[in-house]
Amino acid sequence: MNAAVQFGAEQDLQLLGILAALGGLLVLAPVLRLPLPILLVFGGVVLGFVPGLPDVVLAPDVVLVAVLPPLLYSGAFFTSLRDLRTNRRPIAFLAFGLVAATMGTVAVVAHELIGLPWAVAFTLGAVVSPTDALAATEIASRLGAPRRIVSIIEGESLVNDGTALVLYRTAVGAAIGGSFSLLDASARMVVDVAGGIAVGLAVGYVVRSVRRRLDDPPIEVAIAVLSGYFAYLPAVAMGVSGVLAAVTIGVYMGWHTPELTNERTRLTGDAFWEILVFLVNAPVMVRWFTSGRCDRERSKAQLRWMLERIRVPRARELGQPLYEEAVAVVDRA
Repeated sequence: MNAAVQFGAEQDLQLLGILAALGGLLVLAPVLRLPLPILLVFGGVVLGFVPGLPDVVLAPDVVLVAVLPPLLYSGAFFTSLRDLRTNRRPIAFLAFGLVAATMGTVAVVAHELIGLPWAVAFTLGAVVSPTDALAATEIASRLGAPRRIVSIIEGESLVNDGTALVLYRTAVGAAIGGSFSLLDASARMVVDVAGGIAVGLAVGYVVRSVRRRLDDPPIEVAIAVLSGYFAYLPAVAMGVSGVLAAVTIGVYMGWHTPELTNERTRLTGDAFWEILVFLVNAPVMVRWFTSGRCDRERSKAQLRWMLERIRVPRARELGQPLYEEAVAVVDRA
């Protein structure tokens, strides 16, 4: 585990530079007429080449437990239940069928091109199969896509994380245990989906009952922020889908909130959620694309390993000169 970052004058200036760069990206987004997620990706890549930035490691559990529940709740809360019902067939097809197809395609490519074992290849496919809700929705809106297409993308992005996590857990189990059962995997997915929805509805009913007795905007908004955690954490503890639990309570509360709140609370909540979602997404996206800088030697070793895996089974197609040139580029990085 990496040691904690000690903040002195140099670290303060580095943090100031990162925040200034982030602020500059916010200003450039409307000027360049680019979707903010794309600009954040490019900004993160550029920051990744800046030497001397502090080595801050973002643990996966921090994203899954601390960041994901409120984002899922917010996305589901502002999604129209009527649109979800109308587009339930294409949303279900994309959230389950397309995610599974993407995982299978990536697995085949990784197995055939890189030579990864099937279980490891399917694990990689499960990791990259879901889309990002914020980026997909904002880009589609900027492109002037029809409302129905945006609604389908929003609805699919709310569920695909849960599908991918179930598939990932199944692939990891197959990689560790060395065996795979389609019947067991299907039953596990049904239990995860049904259990996550049930937990979300149960917690949503309790939260709705509590908020019905409140008339204080700050307290109501605070409970709304915590609602995603109220559903996500017990669902994970029970071994079912925490993602679907957080999404379910978000949709449930979004449908019932008009009868629970007044105009002042709704205006306060809408403004708060817009700022919170942005402040959470922006640093995480930038940090994700700068994380490759933190351990150059390890990254180079991983690239060399991948090149070796490609060269051995595919030496005739790629050719020895191409392999040697690729290794030279990695070594010079």
